[in-house]
Amino acid sequence: MDNKVFASFWLRALAHVLNALVLSIDAFVLMYLVVSFLSYDVFVFINSLLWFLLFAIFVRPFIWFLLWPVLISEYGGDVGKLICGLKIVHEDGSNLTFKRAMFREYIAKMAAGALFGIGYYWIFKTEKKQGWHDMLSDTYVVKEKSGRLFVSLVALVVVLVLNAGLAVLSVRSYLGNESLKRDVTSILEEIGKSSSPDTSNKVYEPLDLKPLPTPPTFY
Repeated sequence: MDNKVFASFWLRALAHVLNALVLSIDAFVLMYLVVSFLSYDVFVFINSLLWFLLFAIFVRPFIWFLLWPVLISEYGGDVGKLICGLKIVHEDGSNLTFKRAMFREYIAKMAAGALFGIGYYWIFKTEKKQGWHDMLSDTYVVKEKSGRLFVSLVALVVVLVLNAGLAVLSVRSYLGNESLKRDVTSILEEIGKSSSPDTSNKVYEPLDLKPLPTPPTFY
């Protein structure tokens, strides 16, 4: 490990941001497809939207939960780190096993994120730029390829523009579909009426207030 250059906190942070943006692309693509091609009928649209939410909340995280350790054990990093030319290696310089990658990502990182994420800022303090999750899993993050900062920044801009473009197209497609907007608004109004009690025509009976009995007097 003596000839390796350890990755700085900021380069790893850039890789993390890239990772999050790349992860969101599929969600924006699916949302665009639902709004653009499955909005000819309000019930088809709502049904497709429910399936999209089911995928986004349950299926998608499970896929990434399994895929991330595979990428780390096989290629040395997640998508963001690979774009930035970084690699996660064992202390002897070898690739991580699947089991160690799972431990690093989902157990050691929980420890690093505790106490307001102080374990991540430990990267600033150590000579080999290790956070708590690196120390617990006996790993380092090294620069596998130099001169990738420009490539990483270009990739960041491209992914940002792609996500923003898909979001804008989805909103414009929905706003341009007048019949869908009208149907969705009507359904939401009906739901609002059914969930709140109607007191406009309710007749309130006067309360029958009887006088309290006079308490006995003792002399």
